[in-house]
Order: sequence, then structure tokens, then C-alpha cells
Amino acid sequence: GPKTLLGGGGGLVKVNPENGMVVSSCAQGSICAWNINEPGDVAPRFTIPVEKITGINFSGPTLNPMYKEVIVTSSSRNRIATFYWPEIFDKP
Repeated sequence: GPKTLLGGGGGLVKVNPENGMVVSSCAQGSICAWNINEPGDVAPRFTIPVEKITGINFSGPTLNPMYKEVIVTSSSRNRIATFYWPEIFDKP
């Protein structure tokens, strides 16, 4: 639904099985995180406005649990951006 803000980016979805956080691209060039156990049309718990911060279009996220990072790659500029995002790795 509209509250989820899903859309944009590469459409890749990553799941952290340790705490049920789902990470994907979302509206306005951002990366969003939701809890898999929340039912219905829910807004993301956390958002990083990747395009506003970096100025790059990205092709999707990958997770680096060891360092609590989300890594995105540029779809056109041959770049990567890494964000420290402990909230999506911490257990509730």
C-alpha cells in the first residue's frame, strides 16, 4: 500500500533473519527497513535518503551484518556507498 513507500531503486529485497528486518529500495531514492512481523500497509521503521545524501542513483542494497552496514551500488556511476545502520541489525 501507499504507506510502505515501496518502489524505485533496483527492487532488491534483503532480509535480516536475526531480527526480521526487511531492507529494500523505496520511494524518492531511499533505502527503507520494515519489520517482517508487522501486518498490512505500514510505513518503514527506518529510512536513509540515499540519493539526497550521495547524489547517486542506486541499484539496490546488500547487508554486511558483521559491521552493521548497508551497502548500495550506483547504477550509472560505478560507485558504492556504505551506511552504518545498527538499528536494522540490533535485536528487538
